[in-house]
Amino acid sequence: MMIISNERRRNSGWQPTVWVLAMACSMFLLAATASSAGELDAARDAGVVGERRNGYIGLVVENPTEEQAALVKRVNTARRAQYRKVADKSGATVEQVAASAAERLIREAKSGNYVQGADDGWVRKP
Repeated sequence: MMIISNERRRNSGWQPTVWVLAMACSMFLLAATASSAGELDAARDAGVVGERRNGYIGLVVENPTEEQAALVKRVNTARRAQYRKVADKSGATVEQVAASAAERLIREAKSGNYVQGADDGWVRKP
């Protein structure tokens, strides 16, 4: 969980409701990409894509197929649009909303799926 001090909240325009909205956002993301959800789950399970710390998915493989690259673009476009909606309603930045969603998405990723580590490299979630 991202912990933000009261001073940082005041200085950054962070609203207490952002956390609630970000949680709703991350749940929506799973449903919003329903047309891609099966593909996304399969790509995660195959080790093709992983959850990045910035709230978006990334390609783990070095030479993705056109379909894999298109999937990443589609999912990330949907996520960015949703992050923007939440940011507009809450007064937070898109990056703040995305970071909150990323924490949850990484925390809830299945064991064996790739997530972006602290060094920005890919690691399999235990």
